[in-house]
Amino acid sequence: MCEYCGNPTFGMDCMDCHCAVCASCLLGELCPDCAAGNW
Repeated sequence: MCEYCGNPTFGMDCMDCHCAVCASCLLGELCPDCAAGNW
């Protein structure tokens, strides 16, 4: 789960984390929580 948006991240795919705070995920970057916890 992404602690910034509160939404679950599925598997190791940060792209499944959809919210304004984690918009960087959609730009091919990892939000801090996704980068630390899922990779």
